Order: sequence, then C-alpha cells, then structure tokens
Amino acid sequence: VHDSVKLHKIKKRDDRSAKHDPLVHEVDTDIDLTFKASVTTPILAKLTDKLAENLATVNFNEEMSVSSTLADRYVGQAAVANFMNDAIVERSQTFPGREGEGIDIAAFNASGISSGVEDKSNLTFQDWYGVMPYADAIFLTQMSGADIKDMIESNVTRLLLPSENVANGGTFNTSNYISWGYLHFSKELTYSISYDEIARTVVASDIKIKGNSIESQLNDVFKIAFSSYIASGFEFWKGESVGSSHPGNSIGYDLTQFSMQNTGLIYRNEIIAYIVSRGVIGQSTGALKDNRIKFINQG
Repeated sequence: VHDSVKLHKIKKRDDRSAKHDPLVHEVDTDIDLTFKASVTTPILAKLTDKLAENLATVNFNEEMSVSSTLADRYVGQAAVANFMNDAIVERSQTFPGREGEGIDIAAFNASGISSGVEDKSNLTFQDWYGVMPYADAIFLTQMSGADIKDMIESNVTRLLLPSENVANGGTFNTSNYISWGYLHFSKELTYSISYDEIARTVVASDIKIKGNSIESQLNDVFKIAFSSYIASGFEFWKGESVGSSHPGNSIGYDLTQFSMQNTGLIYRNEIIAYIVSRGVIGQSTGALKDNRIKFINQG
C-alpha cells in the first residue's frame, strides 16, 4: 500500500443551464486544453494503434469462445485457462535470472478471466486485454506434494456445482463475478472431483503431478507460479471461510504461509509473448479442454 497514492475529487459535468454552477460543475477553463492536445491526445492515439495490433492468427474452436469461457470458468475446466497456465510453464524457461530452470505448475484464478476469444481471423492486443483485464504479477513459490494436496482439496470445494448455476435453476450466474477463488492449473497437475449436490460435498481424488500419484510425492518440492492477487491471499486463500455467498462451509487454504518471490513479470505480458512466439492461438497451442480434471457425480 502506498500512502502517497490518493484520489482527488473532480467537478462533475452538467451543461444544463438551470443546474450549471461553475463553482461546483466542470467548465472548459478547468481543463488544460494545451496539455490535452500536446500530451494526452497523442498518447491515446498511440494506445489505440497498439491495441489494434495483431498478435496471432485465431484457429477458433467453440471451447475457447466468449460464451464457453464464461460458462466454464467457475465450474471446472476452461480452454482459455488451460492455455494460459500451460503458456506460463513454457515461458518460465526464459524468466530472467531463472533461464533454463522453469517451473512445475502454474495456477490462475477463475475471476481473473473475463472473456474468451471471438471467432475471427486475428487476435489483437485489445482482444487479449478483454480476456485478462488485470495486470497481475507472477509470484513464484515452492510447495511440497503434501501442500499441493491440501491446496487442491480446498480448491475443489470452491467449484460452482451444476444445481447452483442459474442455467440450471440456481442462483449464481457464471457471466458475473464469483469471488470464491477457484483456481485453474497447468496440465502437469491432474485430479478427479467427486461431488454430492444434496449434501454439498466436493472431494478431490487421484491427484497426480506429471503423471505420478501425489501420495508418492508428498515430500517432494515443486516450483509453483501464482498471480500476485492469489499469492497475496485474496479470494479466501489465507485460511479463512470462503465468503458469505459460498453455499458450502469451506475454509480456504492459506497460501500466505509460503515465501513468495515477485518476479517483476506481468502474467498477461508473458502470455502475450507466448502467443506472439507461436503465431496462432487455438487447439494446436493448447486452447482446449483435456483430461486434467475428471468429474464423478455421486448424487
């Protein structure tokens, strides 16, 4: 927190003659029009050009669409989330000061994904900013297999179950912001989910890292990448109850107990660099749903 960063009140604009008061409402002389013309307007013009720049060709499939991404992000797998996390694992080989080391697993929160990819010929900066509007930094930490098992067991309880979805008569709309802290993971981490909607129980099983059972790796140490938002414990990742709106009685796992390294890298920028390096976004570059999560409905 920076105490020196403060918001300053500004005048409201109201051009209705009966209501207009120059002491209260904004007038043209309140604005430095010279500064706007010489500084602000040229910067905005450059930004507009940059946002329209093409990043890659789109090899579209319905799983990566806007509608599918919004429908999927809180309920299990999302193709765009899979793509993002796998991209970070790949990009980690080139992280400054860690070249060639790489990470084992990447994670990203569902609420940080705001859109999908449209069915169009090219993906632009503007398109990807719509998918990832937040400038989260990449934080790295080390976790044992036992720690990861505990994290996954907490994560599955944060899922939106089918009957809770407004599409099935429930009260939660997946197009809206649902801040339960559900995390998506890269393909190196797989697991099954058993759930009972009547009892509202959700259990993780068959957890594997790189194809090996978590039980055989409880004492092994793995390098994990989180967004700065989750690494800081937001969305109930600091050992507290998972929100008053959550229909279960879930206590969030505490990620703040781990020492986190701020890489200084922006999650979104690294994914954009990956997209540009591949020249295409689609199934061939990982924007699809696979077998990293399996579901078992028990009632």
